[in-house]
Parts: sequence; C-alpha cells; structure tokens
Amino acid sequence: MLINQLKNLMQIEIDLLNGFAGLEAKLQEAFLRRDWPELDALVSELGSFSGRIESIEQRRHNAFMEFKVSLRLDEKMTFNLVIMEMTGEDQEELSAIYRKLKIAVIRVRGATGRLGYYFRSVSDSANRVLSELLPYRKGRIYSRGGLPRAVEEASLVFDREL
Repeated sequence: MLINQLKNLMQIEIDLLNGFAGLEAKLQEAFLRRDWPELDALVSELGSFSGRIESIEQRRHNAFMEFKVSLRLDEKMTFNLVIMEMTGEDQEELSAIYRKLKIAVIRVRGATGRLGYYFRSVSDSANRVLSELLPYRKGRIYSRGGLPRAVEEASLVFDREL
C-alpha cells in the first residue's frame, strides 16, 4: 500500500538524518581531539550518509507524488494540505512522522551550523595570530605590474597544537 511505503521511507529518512547529525557531532569531537585518522574516516562516512539521504529523499518524494495521484489530489499540494484531506489513524501517523522528519532536519541544520561556526572561529583565530606574527602577509601581495603574486618567503609551517 502506498501510504505504508511513504511512512516507511519517511522513517528511514528520519533515522538517516539523525545518524548524520550524530556523525557531525563526532566529527567536531575528533577535530577537538586532533584525531586526524578518525576525522578522515568520519568525513568519508558523512559522504556515504549524504548519498543515502539523497537517495531516500528522492524515493520519498516519488512515493508522495504517487500517493497524491492515488488520492486524486493536485500534484502541487503540499504535504500539510494532503494530510488535512485525510482522516483517521493514517492522518495522525503521517502527521506525527512528518513532525519527526522536520525535527530531524532541524537537528542536522543545527549540527551543521555548529560545525561551521566552530571551524570558522578556529580559522579566524589562526588567521589573526598569523597576521600578528607575519604582518607582511596581510592581504594580497601584488607584483610591480599590479598582478597578484605569491609571497616569496619560505614556506610557513603551522603547528596544529596551537
């Protein structure tokens, strides 16, 4: 039955999204511990999760479109409007699963935002330290002809423990 397929796909997507958010938290912890091998493994695992989420999202969308057609509803109707057209237990179940899906998406957005904020703050801090230590490297360096060029100084080695 189409409605059961839709419910199942939504639940799988919820589980994948929650797993993705958990992996992002582990990624930040691995970065804090400077555990580079684990960090690499987590980035790879996040890529795999991302592909699976995208695949399930497409399958869920297709199942939803088929479900709307089976109910003879306009294909442009949103999920909330479709739920309002339903009655009984299926309406309640779909509504509850949809709320859980929305919460899972918010969790991923929050985890991604925290991760982005953390990496930006670390990068900004390192750049501020470097600009104080190496003031001649501020901004772009230009040649006599006005073209951007690389700094001719020796390579810079950055201590990750800083």
